[in-house]
Amino acid sequence: QSRASMPDSLKVAKASGGKLVPGTAAYNNKRKSLAAHGTPEWEAVVDAKQGTIFYQNNVSGDTSWTMPEVMDVLGKAAALVTFKCNDNTLRGLPESLSMLENLKTLEAKDNFLGKLPDDIGSMQGLR
Repeated sequence: QSRASMPDSLKVAKASGGKLVPGTAAYNNKRKSLAAHGTPEWEAVVDAKQGTIFYQNNVSGDTSWTMPEVMDVLGKAAALVTFKCNDNTLRGLPESLSMLENLKTLEAKDNFLGKLPDDIGSMQGLR
């Protein structure tokens, strides 16, 4: 559900001096309230003009072109051996990809990759 279609009570709450600050009670309360209604703290949004993905914080209203660390969970799939993400519109791969010690095959054909994860060269078993 996009913020535009959310009830006013769930839209980004502002502290009296500005944006909510991550880690504060007010921020955490808002995050929990949104989660109870199925709205994540962060979500990927497609920029229709550029066709690229940016990330929007539904609690604070912040946006970022870089995937927030909290969303980058690929590296936790420790048993992953093959990862194929062909024929998408990916602009980059998550940094945590280089944490996949068991990964043997990575395919990312027909994407728009501008950059690979910094430590991808250290993945010895990757072909």
